[in-house]
Amino acid sequence: MFSNKKQNQQEESLWEKVEQQLKLWLHSLIHELLQSQVGSPLIYNLLILIETLQLNYYAIHPLLNKYIWNTNFLSYYQQLIQYFQFNYILKGSQATTFLAILYICFSINFIVIILMVIATNKIVTNQKKNSTFLSYGVKFLATYGLLVTTIIPLPFFNSYLATLICSVDSPYTQNQSCYSGLYFFHLTIAVLGMIIFIFLCLVFTFMFIDMNPSSSIPFASPQTLMPLIKLAMKFLLPFYVTIDYGGKFIQQFIVILNVLFLFMLFMRYKTAPYYNKKIQSFVIFCESLIFWVAFCALVTTFLDQGTIDNIGLLYVLICFPMFWNVYRNIVHHRKSYFIQLSIKDFKKDEDVEVYVNVLIDLIESRENAESRIKLEGILKYHSKSCPKDTCYCRQLLHDETKDEESQILSKKWYQFVRSILEDSLEKFVKSSRLHLLHAFVQHEKLKNKFKALFELMIAREHKPNIQEEFSIFRFANLIEDEIKDSDEKTGDTRNVDVNKIVLFQKRFIEFQEIIDKSVQLHLDFWRELLEENPEIQKIESMGSKITSTVEQVKDQFQKLRDIYSNHIKCLEIYGYFLKDIVNDDIEGEKILDNVKYAKNSQSVNKQFVDQDRLKYGENSNTAILTVSGNYGQIGIVTNLNNELTRILGWSKADVIEQNISRIMPKVYADLHDKFMEHYLETSEGQVIGTERTIMCLNKDSFLVPCTLMIKVLPNLSEGIQIVGFLKDIEAANSILKTSSNEQDEKVHYMIYRTDNDSYVMQGVTQSCYNSLGIPSSLMYGNSTNNIEFTVDTICPDLLNPEFYEDLKSPAGLIVTIDTTTVQQNFLLDEEDSEDEDYPDANSGIGQTAGQLEDGQEIKAKKSKFKRTRVRMNLIEEQTFEDRKVNVVKFVEVDETDEGRSKINQEGYQGSAIEQQQMKEIERTQMMKQQWNQQQQIQQHNDREEEFNASDRDSNISNSSVNEEVRQLKDFKSLISEKTVPKSISILKKTVISLIIVILVLSGVELSFKLSQGNEISTGFNSIFISYQRTDIMADVNFYSRRVFNLANQIRLPVSPTTQQQAYVNDQSSLSTNVNLLQTNQFQNMKNIINLDSSTYNKLTTALYDVKFQQQQLNDVKTYQNLLTDAMIQYITSSSSLANSTLSSFLPSASSQGYVDSTIKNFFYVIQNGLFVLRKGTEFESSEIFRYYYNETDNFENSFKIIMILGIVFLLLSLVILIPYVFKVHKTNTRVLSLFGMIPVTEIKELVSRCEAYSAQFIDEKKMLQGEQNYQEEVDQSKQNDSPKGNQSDLEINGEANENDEVKDSRDLDQGDAKQKNGSDIRSNPQNQLQVPLAGGSDLRGSKLASNLKANPQAAQNSNIKGQQAQAANKNNPNKKGKSQEEEEADNQRSQKLMNSKDNNRKKVIFQFLVFSLLFITYFVVSFVLELTFLQNMRQVLNHLSQVSQRNSIIKYALVYMVEQITTDKIQMQDGEDNLVAFINRSYVIENEINTSSLQSYPSEFSSYFSSFQTANYNNFCTIFPQTPTLTTTECANVNSKMLQRGLKVSITSYIEGIRTFITNYVNAADTSLINKQKEFALNDYVVLEQMQFYIAPMIEFLNQQLLSAIQTYINNQNSIEEIKFGVFVAFVIIVFLGVWLPYLQQLSHKIWRTKGMLNMIPMDIITKDTNLKQAFQSGDILQAVK
Repeated sequence: MFSNKKQNQQEESLWEKVEQQLKLWLHSLIHELLQSQVGSPLIYNLLILIETLQLNYYAIHPLLNKYIWNTNFLSYYQQLIQYFQFNYILKGSQATTFLAILYICFSINFIVIILMVIATNKIVTNQKKNSTFLSYGVKFLATYGLLVTTIIPLPFFNSYLATLICSVDSPYTQNQSCYSGLYFFHLTIAVLGMIIFIFLCLVFTFMFIDMNPSSSIPFASPQTLMPLIKLAMKFLLPFYVTIDYGGKFIQQFIVILNVLFLFMLFMRYKTAPYYNKKIQSFVIFCESLIFWVAFCALVTTFLDQGTIDNIGLLYVLICFPMFWNVYRNIVHHRKSYFIQLSIKDFKKDEDVEVYVNVLIDLIESRENAESRIKLEGILKYHSKSCPKDTCYCRQLLHDETKDEESQILSKKWYQFVRSILEDSLEKFVKSSRLHLLHAFVQHEKLKNKFKALFELMIAREHKPNIQEEFSIFRFANLIEDEIKDSDEKTGDTRNVDVNKIVLFQKRFIEFQEIIDKSVQLHLDFWRELLEENPEIQKIESMGSKITSTVEQVKDQFQKLRDIYSNHIKCLEIYGYFLKDIVNDDIEGEKILDNVKYAKNSQSVNKQFVDQDRLKYGENSNTAILTVSGNYGQIGIVTNLNNELTRILGWSKADVIEQNISRIMPKVYADLHDKFMEHYLETSEGQVIGTERTIMCLNKDSFLVPCTLMIKVLPNLSEGIQIVGFLKDIEAANSILKTSSNEQDEKVHYMIYRTDNDSYVMQGVTQSCYNSLGIPSSLMYGNSTNNIEFTVDTICPDLLNPEFYEDLKSPAGLIVTIDTTTVQQNFLLDEEDSEDEDYPDANSGIGQTAGQLEDGQEIKAKKSKFKRTRVRMNLIEEQTFEDRKVNVVKFVEVDETDEGRSKINQEGYQGSAIEQQQMKEIERTQMMKQQWNQQQQIQQHNDREEEFNASDRDSNISNSSVNEEVRQLKDFKSLISEKTVPKSISILKKTVISLIIVILVLSGVELSFKLSQGNEISTGFNSIFISYQRTDIMADVNFYSRRVFNLANQIRLPVSPTTQQQAYVNDQSSLSTNVNLLQTNQFQNMKNIINLDSSTYNKLTTALYDVKFQQQQLNDVKTYQNLLTDAMIQYITSSSSLANSTLSSFLPSASSQGYVDSTIKNFFYVIQNGLFVLRKGTEFESSEIFRYYYNETDNFENSFKIIMILGIVFLLLSLVILIPYVFKVHKTNTRVLSLFGMIPVTEIKELVSRCEAYSAQFIDEKKMLQGEQNYQEEVDQSKQNDSPKGNQSDLEINGEANENDEVKDSRDLDQGDAKQKNGSDIRSNPQNQLQVPLAGGSDLRGSKLASNLKANPQAAQNSNIKGQQAQAANKNNPNKKGKSQEEEEADNQRSQKLMNSKDNNRKKVIFQFLVFSLLFITYFVVSFVLELTFLQNMRQVLNHLSQVSQRNSIIKYALVYMVEQITTDKIQMQDGEDNLVAFINRSYVIENEINTSSLQSYPSEFSSYFSSFQTANYNNFCTIFPQTPTLTTTECANVNSKMLQRGLKVSITSYIEGIRTFITNYVNAADTSLINKQKEFALNDYVVLEQMQFYIAPMIEFLNQQLLSAIQTYINNQNSIEEIKFGVFVAFVIIVFLGVWLPYLQQLSHKIWRTKGMLNMIPMDIITKDTNLKQAFQSGDILQAVK
């Protein structure tokens, strides 16, 4: 970014250029990803935790189970952490699952690569604005980058390695056919995936960093090897378990693992910490845990030789806090150790970086008393050890800034940090990391952006590593964005848009280069046709390039016009390019008309346009210089325009790559680099953006007063670039002049030193030499004499202190200047004076002086030295570090009237020498005009003779001539037609048919996906409703038992509620739940009926043993019923209970051993609801879940068929399309043969036309000679004895004295005259140099004039050769046709073109394959996206299944506890205690929910998981859905505010409360009624009920949110599919209209272009050449054209 591009292009090899380009692309992409990083510290900590669990898995791998602890906790822990990687899934998995994981991993990586390419292209080409795709793509890549540096590598490496290392005995690939058949394809995918993934891992590991201490990115840290070390471990660990799947070397593995983890701790100790303290603390905790678990496993494996026990696990749990605390203190001790050191104590630059980061941390936390004390200690210690007398630490130590002034104090502390870094850089000179850290401090803390940039440049020069190089790029881009934003906010670009000006200048150079290239291609094309054996491919290639370059010129011209629409020079170059090269007269004339309009507008609007725009606008004639501020290149000119040559005489070659001080007087040049360095050091500039007057130095070492405005270019692509707008004062005044009454005075300038007694002259303007004879060779820095030229030598009164006030006054000081003694005092003899023959502003003097006698010449030169009175004004007093300079201006005044500003008229104007010179000028101008008239008459006569001779020699009758002309015109019209060939029509129809097939397949796919979405949505609702039924049944059982206990006084009502009131409340709740259950059951029945009708695989129909209470008390019978029938009976019975009276529940309601109906219903509800029906509903729910889960596989197969069909149709289309395209190319090749028929002489004429344009508009050296290098032209004119050369010189020099307005008006007049006379290059290319000259800024005229001036002898020779050629033609009238040899050569050329072969077959095949692959990619990507969608649905299905069981499990746990207390019986089923089972199920389901919640889900679930995380781990009362009976206030107070700790903790507390309660009851061994009443009245039981009342609605609320998110996701996916289908249809249409039709048009255009190029041949050329005429009329060519 900061390198010198020109130098790099010369020195870098091709590979280095490619490497730099790739780095630029990657840097741009990663920088954009970091800018879009949305990861919070919490998310990063979560990822670190998952990464810790992944690594911990290998420390307690199941292969170690025979050595380490035998406990359920270990089993649970292993089960928990194994879900965070594919190792567990792959082990013993089916082939389908194994391959699915492989292809998912590969697809993700492939998609990431494609997204990276697309995003990089858009970012590099500045297409990132308003791009939704790019925005989401960048966010996806940023998330991927965060994952790939934490948790993704282990599972992905697991998948790839399991495929690469295949063995029939391995549990990972036992179901695969290793290294045979289709497995090789899977192996190839694994190899490619591994290569891509390793590349991505390395890219993100090395570049996905932020080394800025002030960064807000959570993982920002100094550069470290820790990410690379962890990446290596994440590869090695799955590699080991893949090859040693039997655990043969497990003991050696655990030893190596401990060594690796210990090395990781050591590197963490040595490495600089994360900038985020919390992240650093958590990382230390996690890495300590990783090592300690591995260490305990190692100790247990080797030292515990007895029976496997849990002692090692005890070590892990008890000793880990101690180990973590010790390690944390060790790391903290290193931080404390560093602050006790000084710079001289550091051995590595890494230590300095740690020291500075610690210091920054203390400064940022200096509000803490401990931090302030440490800072004071560091300051005092540094002041003792600092060897510098002016050390900043001493200033800060005695600083009295108050603590309240925090910003000022903070800046001073960071200045202290800067001084430490500067001292460190003296020791570690080539440390890129310290320079980078210095840049961070300068910009972020001291707000010195240019010093920061300067430090970045130095860091770049010291060969930084990959991380440092990226950080340099990133930080420079951030600073550049800041500069641009600052400019936009401050409005600095309102009047002078620096970016716009510099951009136009660069593009204008590119514009000239493209025109040069186009003209050269035209030359090469015609020259190739002149070859005896022209190369067909080369001709085709150049023809294509010509068309391309003409379009490029047009595009570049349009870009220039978008910036400045009326840039005269640009318009002239392009206008004549169209006329002379492209042969487009109409467009060319339009452009040239714009030139006239622009010149008129410039003259008319001078007094109305904004002054800044007038000075620095498009046609302001302002010199624009770009000066580097980069490290090692400060002050070097990198770019400039040609106006500097006009103003100062310096050419581009003289100034580019030179220091800007070259165009300054030495008194300023010696200091300028220091001024620039000071600005870059402090970012404090007094002259930036301000126009001021300066004195420049021209090529002849004279002063030129100019105005200068400096701007800093916001674009930092080439580093710090300072742009100067330089304008000579005289030109500026003439532009700004608004009144014609202003008098012109000859103003002289001079500068001299005043800080010493010698008052040495520093410079004078050229007018001082012209009027007073003061040469520039006597100025300071130019003189070789020992005697210094001081101001008192010519004007002693100027140094008189009494006159100083008059000198500063506006009226000025009248003094005498005497230069008559200069020649004698400084030994300026006649020969020296001749060397000092500088160009004069007066026309004709320098040119005609060479023709005067020697005595006259010497006399003229001696007359410059004189004594005269002048009025002198002090313009500016300049004071610098070690010098003072005065800048004065003065004008000559009349000796008789010194108060007037009258210029002395006794100079050259009254001399006889000038009168003689003026007469000579007039005489030469008249001679030139007469000579031009004679040449025009001669040319006209020659053309008439040639035409008459042609008529006399013609033997063709008028009728035959007319017939031939008619045929040729028909042919011309034929080649001008753009007819569609038959082959192209067939191609178009075939592609249309293919598109219809593709769209039909896409429509079918869309229909399937919409149907799939509806079915999956129905499935989710069915699953949830099915699981909800069990939940409602738990409530029905609970309230049924509650009513029964209340009636039988097993549970007493809570005071002051009476028994009847409590009964009514419970019965109301029971009734509500019964109604819900009824609605739910009917919906379940409907769902099951729909499933049975829509699939061939019916759900399993089972009979259940349902118990019925008979009339007798102990008579219970069992009947087998369907679940639906049993549930209807259950609803009926519970509904009856809801309507029963309180007394009907009493035993007394039954008499004589017979049971009342209420008791029967109660028995049915309790016995069946708690056991068989509960189990039946759970089984049916799992069946529905399994059905929809398996249905996703059917969807997958359907879309797989669609993908295959699409690929097959695409491949078949290739077989049809490619042969027809070959036929089209063959036809185009035949048309090329016409070019072989062009006569050689005519081709030469076309060549000369291109050469003429090149000489006038492209050759910069001739232009500069003609417009700027005046002295060289004068020397040539003196040596040239040709009167024609002198005429041209005099004419041009005569034009030099005209002012701008006169020039503009004369340009218009001469331009009109030139058009009337028809004098352009094509009318007479041999006499191209005789075109009448256009003065002023008419570029075409000025360049013609410059060519005449630069080499008039060449112009004369050119005209002589043209005349000789014409005379030769007149003297040889018989030489009209071609010789026989020439005809044979032409025939050979024609035959070669006619027999040329097409070599584009490979290219055509490649093109069709690429586009076919694009459509194939669509079907493949669509299928992959479908797999992703189905995978997401499977994850969501699992999660929904788990959370839907949550309520029923916790409710049934309480119900079984109540049942056990009420009945004094353990609720057994299938030999298992249901209460214990449900308690265990609660833990299992919570672990499953936690695991599933940590998986990656689509963004539509973000809101749900946000609520889920809040409810699970925070105070869920804040989001609790309130009801009249359940409020957030009561929620917060339940069970000592237990619910505020989150749902997960609350459920655990609830379950453990049930366990404790039932344990206490069983241990009490008191089953009396009174004890039961006490138990149900205990606060512990009340708390359990209250917790359930709040937990259950919260879970239901989350479940509803999940269902809503699922529906939103499905709807979004349906919308996306519809949009995707619409986009694909649009894409197909765009490809058809924008790619295929243009391609067909290109094929037609290939013929049309070749035919169109024949239009370049004029009709008279065709009629004169027999072979060409016959070729045009031949049937073969006509057929080829058709």
